[in-house]
Amino acid sequence: MRVLLCLITAAWVLVTGMTRLISPPREPHFGRGYRSTLAMKNQATWQVAQRESSLALIAAGAVGLALSWLMMKLVEGDLAIAASSGISAALAATTVAWTEKRLSLAFDTKGKRRRAGGTEDEEA
Repeated sequence: MRVLLCLITAAWVLVTGMTRLISPPREPHFGRGYRSTLAMKNQATWQVAQRESSLALIAAGAVGLALSWLMMKLVEGDLAIAASSGISAALAATTVAWTEKRLSLAFDTKGKRRRAGGTEDEEA
């Protein structure tokens, strides 16, 4: 039971990322997928947001699994469960900042794709 409790949060983050990468929501939707003001501007921002958030969740889940396994082996009792869950949740939370940073590099605040030189292109 301890193994399950130590690994469940990180495993859930990993599975969520893989599921979203394989089958992302096709259109901006208030109930599914990664949602932010910029992500929901248009179809192009939505697609980039779904891909970036999926990749970030997969990375967070994989790192979380490794760190949770380490916590389970090094720390005794309920502290291992709490540390594993906390680490995995913190890693999952960082995916929001990562995704927003990647979106802001690719698009301006109006949802127009930026060119490689940092200037704005026609609306995506």
